[in-house]
Amino acid sequence: MAVNETLTPSGVYGESARAPLSVAYAAGAAQDAILIPTCEVLAVLSFDAAGTASIEGTNSPHAAVIAGTAVWKLWPAGIVAVTTDNACKGLTALRVVRAAGTPRITLTIVDANA
Repeated sequence: MAVNETLTPSGVYGESARAPLSVAYAAGAAQDAILIPTCEVLAVLSFDAAGTASIEGTNSPHAAVIAGTAVWKLWPAGIVAVTTDNACKGLTALRVVRAAGTPRITLTIVDANA
């Protein structure tokens, strides 16, 4: 599987290192993974237009994500159609599964020392 982005505690995604990483998706079912560091990340799924989507996470090693052998689990909120957030701890990657519309995932590092 291709990797779309890598979220890092020292990465600069806006005007500061703590600014969120935001990625919009326009097409496709399961999107490329976003690798995340070992820390707590707040994932927010929102929509630029009407739609439904969910987030899947994995705690498989980054190498397994890249090789396409990671085991993915649906996030607790399931499939949503409104802005929804969830704290994700202990995961190594996230990906959006788009059912319809144009979802956007925004990831913010909550605790870079976890």
